[in-house]
Amino acid sequence: MRPATRDLFQPTLLIYVLLAATVGALIVTSPYVAAVIVLGAVVVLLVAQSPLKALAVLILVTPFSGTELIRDSIVALPGAKPLQLIGLLVLVVVVLHYRSALKMPDGAFFFVVTLMALFTLSVLRSLAYLDLINYYFEDSLSTARYLMSHYVKPLIYFLPFIVIAKFVRTRQDVAFIIDVVTVALTILSVYLLYLYVFEVPDKTNLPAVSDYYAATLSVHRNTIATFYISGFPFLLARCFYKKDVWSLAAVCLAICATAFLYSRTAYAVLLLSFLLYFAVSRRARLLPVLAATMVVLFVLLSGSVLERASKGLASRDLNEVSAGRIEGIWLPLMTEYARDPGKLVFGKGRYAVLASEAAERGRMLFGIHHPHNMYLELVLDAGLIGLFLLAPFFLLFLRNAWRTLGRSADPAVRECAYAATVGLLCYLLSGITDRSFFPDLQNCYFWIVLGLAVAVARLAHPARSPVHARNPVAMAAPAIDSHGPSPYHS
Repeated sequence: MRPATRDLFQPTLLIYVLLAATVGALIVTSPYVAAVIVLGAVVVLLVAQSPLKALAVLILVTPFSGTELIRDSIVALPGAKPLQLIGLLVLVVVVLHYRSALKMPDGAFFFVVTLMALFTLSVLRSLAYLDLINYYFEDSLSTARYLMSHYVKPLIYFLPFIVIAKFVRTRQDVAFIIDVVTVALTILSVYLLYLYVFEVPDKTNLPAVSDYYAATLSVHRNTIATFYISGFPFLLARCFYKKDVWSLAAVCLAICATAFLYSRTAYAVLLLSFLLYFAVSRRARLLPVLAATMVVLFVLLSGSVLERASKGLASRDLNEVSAGRIEGIWLPLMTEYARDPGKLVFGKGRYAVLASEAAERGRMLFGIHHPHNMYLELVLDAGLIGLFLLAPFFLLFLRNAWRTLGRSADPAVRECAYAATVGLLCYLLSGITDRSFFPDLQNCYFWIVLGLAVAVARLAHPARSPVHARNPVAMAAPAIDSHGPSPYHS
């Protein structure tokens, strides 16, 4: 029998001793780094057993990734920023649990391959005008730092799609992701309302409000609005299947926070979310309640919000309604590309708008960094080839989400199907005025929408899913109605 003293030399114990010694040394030299390491160790212990829990950390942090606490490096090393470390954590946990991952449907798999190929080629082609990118972004990025910031970092925002598509297997998993999105948007709403009420000096000055949000969160208000455009349908979903006061509070807080973002696209899309959700879930009888609520909101909202929402409607000037986008951005770029078949077909690379003749010769609005239209942006960056390659996948996702509606007997899965369908429709429509098809901070929550669309389609057809034949966890999921083969394998 071994002496008990030999337990002191167990590898696990030695690791803990070394970690404690390292933290102790850092407390003397850098208390901030020591605190981050301790917090990080706790987070790792909590999420290491589940890729979805690791993803939850990323979902919660993403809206605040531009703040100083998340943006700055922990130590003076490349890739040492908290968001990148969280992304690495998610990736490591996914790799550790890869044996238990579900097979990604063929359509989703080829979508990932196509999107990554187009995105990679676009970023690499943009290296030819890196000097211009640095000039417009007022930065001095080297090639390595540019790739880290504009290629690796955006891929972190795409992780939700991969993780959800491969690891959401039960209705509890679906409910968990919806809960995380609800908590994240509620925290964001409370924070934005706090800033507006207590910190913004001139609450009726739109540029001042926008500048304050940008200075605090380091993102444009339209980027913040995109979180609500993608996530709001899931707040409605939780409200309908939970039927509790907290879910209703989350919806109300999101509406109030969006109101003071002064984003007309967000106003229109949130209203459209209500209408579409009631339509696809066959709750048309609730539309009068919605109409009455809208009337009350119009009475209560401040004049600045109403003025922003109705801008350009009285004159019926489309260019004014589009905030100058038609004549100041879209027409010059479309004219330029129509005259150059090579650029029209193949694009020019990521952020091609910065290297356009329209920008060089001052034919566009000053200070424009993107074309404010994700369809046009895709043509500029990856050409008509890129648009024709990606568009069918989004039509496939939309068709499959639509075919999943009403197929599940489980309330959470059924409402999630409604939310995924509405979220996908709203994002594609909102892309007319902004947003992007390529991974970016503003569309991080959109990849949650797509991932859940894949997951609920699979849950709606458990009898035909090959994983149920070999996976006891999936077989333990609640009974869900099945009406034919999965749309992803049709």
